[in-house]
Amino acid sequence: MKNKSYLYKLLHSDFCAKGMVEKVIAFAEGRLDEKEYPEIYAHLAECNYCRYMLEDMDIIPEYENYDKKQSPKICMKLDNDTIIPLNHENVINYNTASVLSSKGNESIVDYNITSFSNPTLLRAIAHKDTIVIEIHTNSNDVTYWLINNEKSVHTNVYNGVAIFENIEKGIYLLSENMKDFCVIEIQ
Repeated sequence: MKNKSYLYKLLHSDFCAKGMVEKVIAFAEGRLDEKEYPEIYAHLAECNYCRYMLEDMDIIPEYENYDKKQSPKICMKLDNDTIIPLNHENVINYNTASVLSSKGNESIVDYNITSFSNPTLLRAIAHKDTIVIEIHTNSNDVTYWLINNEKSVHTNVYNGVAIFENIEKGIYLLSENMKDFCVIEIQ
């Protein structure tokens, strides 16, 4: 045991509801294929029990103060090419904007993500029955991951913007360098 505070946190957190303890231990012991890492990181963003267990093993020291900051959750509804924000804590701009394109007006919502280590603006743009997610940041040395139950994709920042296209309705975990996380729900 690294220290008693981890034992206290571990004992007072809910046991892993997804039955991932063995898989997380296999990750800690280096027995998992790297293809499975995004699933583990996504799980660690949600499960205090597994995160505290790994903290105690000194596997992920960057999570030492994780419980002091909350992963934000961005909820939006896609309705007839219009994005409707369902939680407004991180919304900094919500409108239908005229853009220089043949499409005319587009529904755009801007969110400020304060939990990432780099100042980050997430822009959601309605595109037919999907959403384009643009991540605007001042660092080009960042990789962003978008993870759900079926797949994980990643993109790098070019000229201050990372882009994920054709994002369908569902629940996703957005990660900056697999260290900071934000949950995105599109209904």
